[in-house]
Amino acid sequence: MKHLLTFFSLFFLFTSTVIAQTTDQLATSSSESSTEATMQENIRERIGKVIETIGDTLETRKKSAVVGVIEKLTEESVTIKTKSGSSETVMINPEKLTVLRLPQLTSATIQDMEIDQFVVVMGYLGKEKVLEARRILLSPEILFPARHAVVYGVIDSITSTKIGVTMRDGNLRSIPLSKKTVYKMTDGKLPTTTQKKAEFIEGKKVLVLTLSSENASASATLVRRIE
Repeated sequence: MKHLLTFFSLFFLFTSTVIAQTTDQLATSSSESSTEATMQENIRERIGKVIETIGDTLETRKKSAVVGVIEKLTEESVTIKTKSGSSETVMINPEKLTVLRLPQLTSATIQDMEIDQFVVVMGYLGKEKVLEARRILLSPEILFPARHAVVYGVIDSITSTKIGVTMRDGNLRSIPLSKKTVYKMTDGKLPTTTQKKAEFIEGKKVLVLTLSSENASASATLVRRIE
């Protein structure tokens, strides 16, 4: 009887120990699973935020450019007057900016930029749709396409260097001529020497084309007879 009691006591002690260990393992396993799930969720959230940030960056960092004349210049920005007459402010950061001088693309700096200088500014649009400059090209001359002016009227006087045209409104316009000025007949063909002397004289109607309506010294590029 005494041996039987001893056996049951040892069996109970062993069983209790096994149950306790199993319970601890289950609790630990459950805790580890919960921790792992939390970590995975945190990782997913971080990845999602990174993807969202990259998406926003790709959407807003669009390439853009502005061409025009420097109207205002500060340490942080430059205001460009475009061909249309509008002004656009561009943000500049010396650490992220490359300045080159045309036409050889030689290295330059922000200090080389001046008011009324023609520039080509390239960069990326920020969230506020403001251009952030990354490259600025400095040009020694204005690169806008030349503006052509058309003068229509009757020849008042003509020499080898100048033609005077009385326009429809009665005003007289004096236009320089050069060796590059092209003469054409009413049919668009080039005149012979005889035709030029006979057709491009006082009283004849002509159409004169010049490179600029603002520059009075701009020579005529074309003088064409019209009916």
